[in-house]
Amino acid sequence: MFMHTLDLLANIRFQLLFLLILFSLSTTAMAQGIDRDSTNWQGTRTVEYGSSGLLFSLPTIDQDQLQQEVSRLNQQLEERQSSLNNIIDRNRFTATDAVLIAALPGGLIYAAIKKQRIVTAEKELNSIQTQISNLNEHPADQPALPQYGLFAAR
Repeated sequence: MFMHTLDLLANIRFQLLFLLILFSLSTTAMAQGIDRDSTNWQGTRTVEYGSSGLLFSLPTIDQDQLQQEVSRLNQQLEERQSSLNNIIDRNRFTATDAVLIAALPGGLIYAAIKKQRIVTAEKELNSIQTQISNLNEHPADQPALPQYGLFAAR
């Protein structure tokens, strides 16, 4: 019985020692990873001073890349706006549709589906027009605010 208790205590000590070694190795590995990343971090971020007295870090923004992305987004939105206008025009009710609605047994279902396509396209078109107007109100080619280098005292 006494030997069993000693074996149990030795096993517990071994497990605790193993966990401590594992923990110390993992924190050392994490510290090395952070140190390697910090050199990359310093080149792509700025330190800003908030009105509350806190310092925080913001990523630096490449103005040329931002302008290209905004132009690409604006072009994609205009293309989608054009395709939605085509969808709305194709799904407008015509005299032929009126005859089909009256003559076919499922004419009302046909009319409801066609009307739903128009309503969905109009909602999406309104959303896209709002996005385009927002992009035109706030162009990305405006001069960027200067990013000052700030230091914090400990």
